[in-house]
Amino acid sequence: VERISKRTRTNELDVGEAAVELAANAQGAPEAEEARRHVGYYLIDDGLPQLEAKFRYQPGFTERLRRSLLRHATASYLGTISLLTILVLAFLVTATYVASANWILLVITAVLGLIPATDLALTVINWDATHFFSPRLLPRIATTNGVPENASAFVVVPTIFFSESQVTELVERLEVHFLANQDQRIYYALLSDFRDAEAEESPNDSQLLAVAQSGIDTLNQKHGEGRFHLFHRRRQWNPDENKWMGWERKRGKLEEFNRLLRGARDTSFVVRTADDALVKSIRYVITLDTDTQLPRDVARKLIGAAEHPLNRPRFDEATNRVVHGYGI
Repeated sequence: VERISKRTRTNELDVGEAAVELAANAQGAPEAEEARRHVGYYLIDDGLPQLEAKFRYQPGFTERLRRSLLRHATASYLGTISLLTILVLAFLVTATYVASANWILLVITAVLGLIPATDLALTVINWDATHFFSPRLLPRIATTNGVPENASAFVVVPTIFFSESQVTELVERLEVHFLANQDQRIYYALLSDFRDAEAEESPNDSQLLAVAQSGIDTLNQKHGEGRFHLFHRRRQWNPDENKWMGWERKRGKLEEFNRLLRGARDTSFVVRTADDALVKSIRYVITLDTDTQLPRDVARKLIGAAEHPLNRPRFDEATNRVVHGYGI
């Protein structure tokens, strides 16, 4: 608002009112274009040119260049790297030629110089990018008073059970995540498999599972019933690796968990402590590795960003892709 106001010598209030008016005029937009109904669409998103056009705003040269590069980000990035690499190689080959080298030595120089030239080009373009483009912060809704009712989330830790001490440590880490991110609509769970084996079941499987279930029960008794959960999968035969294992390991756990949240009944989870009502209420999943920290209130902030209308995914039926907003 301030930038447009200064460049066009317009009252800031008029600029702000114009953004609100554009959002109000878009209230009849279809659900797929929900972002157009939000005032931020015209301030920091694709609708900004519409707001600028109302005041005949003309960006300066640097601003036009920056916007052009962002519109063609991939081509600009890879093209600049290629150009810089060619320039460095041209310098090396020319220097070698001036030193009266034959064509064989010129070819060797070009081949050997390709990797360091590319590395130099990457270093230069990455340094330039971080100084030419300022960080763009994602908008997010305020979650200071808690996560919205329709935005419940599971914080999950995909893991493999190896030993009783390791399982106990996993449960303790889950409690640490909870203590730093307490909210009545955020739940915590271990997504677990047994380690790969030559048979479908191993002698210590039941003991490991008992330790995990006992730990989860203890956390629920300590911090409130239904806050912590365990989702454990059975081993399946993998003919390619010639062993029994959790299907597709970590990726498989997350894929099956998402299918479970969407109502699937044919997953390989044999232990599931969450009831159907809770499972159906979950909208978001925050995935952590076993050694990943979840700092204080970060879960709420992540959900607040995902919930913001400008960040919600827009799905293109024609290309079968998310073309705007977040994805998996």
